[in-house]
Amino acid sequence: MWILKDNAFFDDEFLFPNFVTTRNLYDMKDAARREGFCSLRGIDNKGLVCARQVHGNTVATVRRDDGGKFIEKADGLVTAAGGMALAMFTADCLPVFLGVKGKACGVVHAGWRGLNKSILISAVDLFKKEFRALPRELMASIGPHICKKCYTIGSELREAFKLTETTLNFDLEAEAVRQLRSCGIRKISLNSHCTFHEPELFFSYRKNKTAARMMSVVRFLNI
Repeated sequence: MWILKDNAFFDDEFLFPNFVTTRNLYDMKDAARREGFCSLRGIDNKGLVCARQVHGNTVATVRRDDGGKFIEKADGLVTAAGGMALAMFTADCLPVFLGVKGKACGVVHAGWRGLNKSILISAVDLFKKEFRALPRELMASIGPHICKKCYTIGSELREAFKLTETTLNFDLEAEAVRQLRSCGIRKISLNSHCTFHEPELFFSYRKNKTAARMMSVVRFLNI
């Protein structure tokens, strides 16, 4: 179940500590803001790993010596290194947390381009390859994102997903769930909040073209 506490959302049923910041914690792409917030959460900024997101389908494995880095051209990060924290930045796209108890965890930035390139399937495949994790062992948790009602679309997205000309909206969450279930994942937690029509809580690129972002973090603890 997703809970709002201290200006961040977290899923208290997820296998590992995780959270998604709100706009009340300001722009998490700002290094000073990010470091200050992480310090309050007990996360050493040198152990936080982020990514240079490009709306692709690359998911990278994070090692202990990657601490403090920005991984180039990645939209997903996974790790089995104890204490490591992984982060993605969003402002309408889906933050998707993945985890297997005692083995590994990860976080994925999934917009329509990434979903069209099957980024979640790529992430699940990496869990299988790197950590010998079976899909039925995996849990997924999808954080706040733009809802179908607010997500009006154009011809580029229609063509990518082979939708009809009369299709006016797209459900990112439904597509993400479809991909996860196609991999064999059955335990999926959803967050009902919309980044577009809840401006008091979230930044939304769709709404006002802001460069500010929320941050989604998961931390691997081998318990």
